[in-house]
Parts: sequence; structure tokens; C-alpha cells
Amino acid sequence: MSAAGKRSTKVVLTGATGYVGGRLLKDLESAGHRVRCLVRRPELLRGRADAGTEIVRSDLSDYTTLVEALRGAEAAYYLVHAMGAPVDFENEDHGWRTFFPCGAGRRVGTP
Repeated sequence: MSAAGKRSTKVVLTGATGYVGGRLLKDLESAGHRVRCLVRRPELLRGRADAGTEIVRSDLSDYTTLVEALRGAEAAYYLVHAMGAPVDFENEDHGWRTFFPCGAGRRVGTP
């Protein structure tokens, strides 16, 4: 239950180290949700996430890890991009964006 007496939601958040994701993380935590952040570099969230927030090292291209990370989630936010990565970011980002909700999310029952 959240502080307001409402049932908290288990939320998976990608992109928590970025501008938008970092602000959403604080809003989710303040609302009393149970948050699991999937990040490539967990050290970037040290000191920025509440003690109850779960931080999981994850690469969105690793299907097995992603399926496990989404298990039990009631909501998931995809706020990442491949800009700056040593790949064709447009194609890579499209693949991740398509795979995230349609592949792994549905496999573990995330709406």
C-alpha cells in the first residue's frame, strides 16, 4: 500500500538515468509505487533512487534477462534510445521499442 492507502503498482522503468526517466522515477517513488529500474549502468542511479527501488543491470537486447525483469510488473515504461551507441541507432531503437511490449512483456503477462 502507498502512503495514501492505495494499492501500489509494481512498475518497470527503463531510462531512469535520463532526463525524463529520472523525473518519472521520482514521481513513481513519491506516489508509493514499487519501482524496478532496468539500467545498463547501475552506478549512475546511486544516490538518486529511494532505498526501496530495485535497480537491475539490464541490456534490452538480452531477451532472457528482459523477460525476467518484467515478471510480475503491472506497468512498464520504455524511455530509452540507442543514440550514442556504436550501432545504427534508428534500426536498433526500433527493434528494442518493438520487442519490449510485444515480446517480453506479453510473455510474462504485462499488459
